[in-house]
Amino acid sequence: MALTVQSLGFTYEVGTSIAAPVLEEISLQVQAGEIVVCVGATGSGKSTLLRLCAGLLKPVGGSVLVDGSPANTKGSVGIVFQNPEAQFFAETVEADVAFGPRNLGIADIEGAVDDALDSVGLDPDIYKPRSPFTLSGGEARRVAIAGVLAMRTPYLLLDEPTAGLDPLGRRAVLRSLVGLSGRVGILVVTHDADEFMPIADRVFALHEGKALFDGKPGAMAERPDVWEKAGLSLPSLVLAQHLARQRGALIPEVALDVEGTARVLSAARVVCS
Repeated sequence: MALTVQSLGFTYEVGTSIAAPVLEEISLQVQAGEIVVCVGATGSGKSTLLRLCAGLLKPVGGSVLVDGSPANTKGSVGIVFQNPEAQFFAETVEADVAFGPRNLGIADIEGAVDDALDSVGLDPDIYKPRSPFTLSGGEARRVAIAGVLAMRTPYLLLDEPTAGLDPLGRRAVLRSLVGLSGRVGILVVTHDADEFMPIADRVFALHEGKALFDGKPGAMAERPDVWEKAGLSLPSLVLAQHLARQRGALIPEVALDVEGTARVLSAARVVCS
């Protein structure tokens, strides 16, 4: 069971003088229940990849399959764009989250709404009657994610899900994604990996439409060359450990989160010159 991208290629304005490939020979799998984080600089093709995975664009080469079926099969994949709260339209959170499952003909709409809100850490009894336009940034982003989850799609695609949020809102969204791990396959695209590396099962790096890396976050953390080639800065915690190594610290394995980094640096033995 997986969302499978095989030898994917895409070009905007095909057949015109300004045609240029955006993605070339991209292969990627998102297994059911895992979190894959796709990193890359602006213009690397991340958002285009997400739209191809959702079936919103037609590839010029290769394929996208969701558990063996075409990606545009109704209800197979849910996508949440940047600033999705700008697309709220209903008077209540309940009505907004119910829109998708109602269109799909899901029988137990109330149950779908309640389950989806619970999944993102929002109490249905408290949030269903509220206007979506009165929510904080983090709450609004989680309601937008709940609107996709309510359709009971097995895969969730997220475009910069913490963009524009304050620290509290970002932490709330990240907790929601961790809570979904093991239940929903998640593909996140971002240019800022600091927050997502600690929760990722795998990292996929893009540069100018081509794959640079596909592997475990820890392996990616050990490859400053990949980050540089991708046009990205090393996550701050990872950078601190590489700088400590350069000063003589014995760090056998780079940690990805704050607590792990603190333990690694405090335990490291520094060779003084």
